[in-house]
Amino acid sequence: MFVADGMVWADKGRFVVVDTLPGATIAHAAAGLDDGTVLVTGGYGKMLNMIPLASSLGRIFDGVSLKWRITAGRLNLGRINHAAVKLSDGSVLIAGGAGAGWQADAQYRKV
Repeated sequence: MFVADGMVWADKGRFVVVDTLPGATIAHAAAGLDDGTVLVTGGYGKMLNMIPLASSLGRIFDGVSLKWRITAGRLNLGRINHAAVKLSDGSVLIAGGAGAGWQADAQYRKV
């Protein structure tokens, strides 16, 4: 079972429950963006015959509204255990990890 609940560490020294993450995942990657939002990509999502499937979804978390939204584009393949790194021009490099058939490659996406 994957947990879809999100929490934010509030400035009052406690965790606050936030909007439910679209597509609960584990083994995903996250990168903070220039506008203060957070991009979360990939991870194990749905199960098929008790086998976890790598997700190609991208989601954006807004720390002001405490809400999630799905990104317009998807990763070129579902990924797990990968890295997401914000580059100096504001784009995000998604690299490594594993996907369908345990393939790994890099993907560069302007966010």
